[in-house]
Amino acid sequence: MNRQHPGKTFSHNMRNIKKTQLALAVGLVLAGISIAHATDYTISGASGQISLTNGDTLSVLSSGSVTAPGGVPNNWPVYTGGVISTLSNAGSITASGANLYNWGITNDIGGVITDLTNTGSISVSGGTYNYGIANYGTITTLTNTGSITYSGGTLNVGIANFGTITSFINGQTTPLTYYSNTPSYYYTYFNTPSSYGKVNFTGLSSYTLPNYGLRIAAGQNYAAGTYTGVMTSDSALTISSLAPVAGVTYHLVDAGSGLSWNLVIDSVSSSRVTAGALALGNTPALGAAGVIDATPGLLSLFTAQTTNSQLSTGASQTLPLLTGASSLAAFDTLSGINHVIQARQDSNLGLSAGDDFYGDRKVWLKPFGSWASQDNSNAAPGFSANTWGAVLGFDATPSTTTRLGLAFAYAKSDINGRSAAAPQSSNVDTYQLIGYGSHSLDANTELNFQLGAGQNRNSGQRLIALTSSVADSSYDSYSALAGVGLGRSFTLSETTRITPSVRADYTWIKDASYSETGAGTLNLNVASRSAEQLILSVDGKLTHDLDSRTKLAANLGVGYDVINDRAQITATFAGAPGASFVTYGIDPSPWIGRAGLGIVHTLQSGMEVSARYDGEAREGFTNQTASLKARWAF
Repeated sequence: MNRQHPGKTFSHNMRNIKKTQLALAVGLVLAGISIAHATDYTISGASGQISLTNGDTLSVLSSGSVTAPGGVPNNWPVYTGGVISTLSNAGSITASGANLYNWGITNDIGGVITDLTNTGSISVSGGTYNYGIANYGTITTLTNTGSITYSGGTLNVGIANFGTITSFINGQTTPLTYYSNTPSYYYTYFNTPSSYGKVNFTGLSSYTLPNYGLRIAAGQNYAAGTYTGVMTSDSALTISSLAPVAGVTYHLVDAGSGLSWNLVIDSVSSSRVTAGALALGNTPALGAAGVIDATPGLLSLFTAQTTNSQLSTGASQTLPLLTGASSLAAFDTLSGINHVIQARQDSNLGLSAGDDFYGDRKVWLKPFGSWASQDNSNAAPGFSANTWGAVLGFDATPSTTTRLGLAFAYAKSDINGRSAAAPQSSNVDTYQLIGYGSHSLDANTELNFQLGAGQNRNSGQRLIALTSSVADSSYDSYSALAGVGLGRSFTLSETTRITPSVRADYTWIKDASYSETGAGTLNLNVASRSAEQLILSVDGKLTHDLDSRTKLAANLGVGYDVINDRAQITATFAGAPGASFVTYGIDPSPWIGRAGLGIVHTLQSGMEVSARYDGEAREGFTNQTASLKARWAF
């Protein structure tokens, strides 16, 4: 980016730009390189200017200014003819003096600006043509919530548009003169419910305004009433369309033969966010939406959301971690540990479907990994979970028919929500201590059981685009499980055996209460909750010896959760601590299908190697485990 003077080009060192006593902060980005200056600039010399080229951005911060005092034919302190993503002024830009042109910001022919924002001041005066902002190119969105003043010339206007402006958002309370080409959208911007922008259209190429709409500052709420003089013009103006604002009913009143228009906000819904969620079928967000609608401080966060879709999306971003589905992911992890223990018990008396262990005699170790996927259900977002861990166990036989053991399990789960609108994630460390045992009723029939307890350490993040914040959480969960099964083995041939079995497995999880940090009034205080499963299942296991060293194993089963409660969680917002709401999440199917296939080979050294795949599925849910393992006997 260069600063241009007649016959000379000066680069980033600003050698020929006079520094004043004031303080300026200008941030520039050119080709990915950031350049910062903390000085005010007074530009002197004929046609002096800050000139932006392709890829540059310019920000004049609140403590700074750019001043061109004049004495030149073309006084354009900020100029671009390139492709610019962002140009913003929160300080002051001044062009003055007896010049032909005093233009504060100039977008020349071929120039493209995506966002041009003025929240500070632009002052132009003393020239023949005084334009606060002169546009000969294309501006996608022009926002003025500061002030643009102009005086002392033949033509004095705030906005001179000789090119294209798609959207013009104006919050200047003194009527801002807008000249030449009509914008595609004009929005009255409310700084507060009683302070709003006014525009005076003059010298337009067309006096038909295609679209009119409303915008409001963050932290404010619309109020019903009449707002006079939102638009005036020097010729009768026609408005083609009013842009809808969800939950706000309004119309324009012609107050003077098309030369003056008043805005009338007829009503502001007391349930804007709730209505938006309902319109999109977002039932999980209804509880939170009701609290937001009833709390002005929370509702004001949604003022920039003008459509039902935006309101519904914003409401989803406020919901508890994983919409309460963290308990389902925890059940899945504990179920995996449960199956590892079951497989060990089956192996004791030849009932195993093919699971293998390190140290199959008395001391054993089994690493495991799983990949789970839950689809969206009942308008609640699903999740994906990757889990890895290991179970270390010890067992002994106090009698020829009984084996008792103790195992410790650790698992780590990475869980990610499936909502693109409300990204959330959780990391869980699971610790379980399990006692287990089996008893042979006869040579082919076995009764087995297990009893365990443990703790989960959870950390989570909710990304809230609505407020550009992240809500962080950390809490513990406690769990208990108990299971009992009965299996009987039948010999089909010398090499093939089948083992049908029935089981009942109960799991209980209790999440401790916790409070989030990082999201201000949208932080959640989440209440403690409990969740339960009781799964009754029937399984069949088949083993076949391919040869003396190689065995093929398969299992197939189905289970039914007789409790099968829908996930739910109770919370309050930090910004409304006295108003609790309940979020209802995924309602899982009670039916569960299971299948597995594995091959085991024993080497001459006695070491076993195996490859195995196991799968579990509900409606909209799958969990897969693949492994390649080796076992040594001790």
